Amino acid sequence: AAAIAAADLVVVPTDVASQSGVLAVARELGTPTIAANVGGLAELASRTFLAGDVADLTRVIQAEFDEPSAIDAAAIEKNAVESHLRAYGDSA
Repeated sequence: AAAIAAADLVVVPTDVASQSGVLAVARELGTPTIAANVGGLAELASRTFLAGDVADLTRVIQAEFDEPSAIDAAAIEKNAVESHLRAYGDSA
């Protein structure tokens, strides 16, 4: 967690994923994140890029350094919960 907290940016460029513990930790620590738009990563990331598109990844990284994302962990968490409920319903 210390490395994530110290990072300027966390990038998760995976082509296939449904979730990411690294993105969840970064979100909680307030570290900006960029992830491929696969699985549920978009709901956790500050910004996304088209999976497999190096030019788009480069553009999004530059955009983050030019205009840093405001990290609103509560809003990100709310979006993640809403996405989960849309996908799986309320199982409580």
